[in-house]
Amino acid sequence: MTSKELQNLLHLEEAVIQTVQSAEATLAEMGRDTPTDVQRVRNDAQNFMKITQTISEKLHRTIRYLGEVTSTVPHNGSVYSAEKEFQLSHEQCALILERLGKLVEKSRDRVREEPMDDL
Repeated sequence: MTSKELQNLLHLEEAVIQTVQSAEATLAEMGRDTPTDVQRVRNDAQNFMKITQTISEKLHRTIRYLGEVTSTVPHNGSVYSAEKEFQLSHEQCALILERLGKLVEKSRDRVREEPMDDL
């Protein structure tokens, strides 16, 4: 994850905290024994809805980004696909080297077992 994406998650966390605080203020105002300031409750509720919408949009963007990162779809900012391809290629090369080593051993064994009649 890039530093930009981490920053976005930190801002998202701050927005969630702000949303909870806004909801708390609204509930505290509504729970008072004295007459409720209706305009303040409306403002707090509107602020809550606005922040909730922003959080939802940012979460969707982050989830979409994470979906791209974890899939084989190429995207900007990640080398996951290239690293995975390199790892698979490395494993294939190791397997080929192992098989070639076995073939070399078999060939040497055959050469040792063959009689030297040609001399």
